Amino acid sequence: TEYYYLPSFSPLELQQEFLQLGAAAICNDNPIPSAEDLADQIVEVLNYFGLGAVMCMGVTAGAYILTLFAMKYRERVVGLILVSPVCKAPSWTEWFYNK
Repeated sequence: TEYYYLPSFSPLELQQEFLQLGAAAICNDNPIPSAEDLADQIVEVLNYFGLGAVMCMGVTAGAYILTLFAMKYRERVVGLILVSPVCKAPSWTEWFYNK
């Protein structure tokens, strides 16, 4: 097996504090950001690190947030890898299956 190092590639993982295992309870004084707020935060992180257009990968809620980010900031996205990006209420069959 061969491995290649690409100096132009560096993985960056974004996680919200309230999603971490063992996170403190959410208080009403500090509201949970919306998906749109989280998409806007991605731009802030990219700007902080001086990154231009990026390749993004997201799973479930992260995929949904990256989709919003890509729609709003097209010039900052080279491509998307999305795993289960659906963000909707389950159908009655899905709900029943998970019971």
